[in-house]
Amino acid sequence: MPESDWSPVGTYADRVAAAVILGLLAANEVPARIRSDEAIPGLATFFAVEVPQELLQRARSVMASAAVSDNELTYLATHERPPGPTQD
Repeated sequence: MPESDWSPVGTYADRVAAAVILGLLAANEVPARIRSDEAIPGLATFFAVEVPQELLQRARSVMASAAVSDNELTYLATHERPPGPTQD
């Protein structure tokens, strides 16, 4: 498939967060791939999840129905709970 036939559905700060979305799309039978600017391992500034253009709306629908929040992505990537309100 030519490069021009792929469209981004999301951009993430780390590979793990992008991989979570990749897995979500794969579980819903939407082919996807991760593209980054990682010329040297560990020095990437973004990880974009891309899908074929003809499946862009379906991918957006899958992502919207899953509603994975930034806090959930942080937890999945780091296994650390994000800061939040404390209970006294």
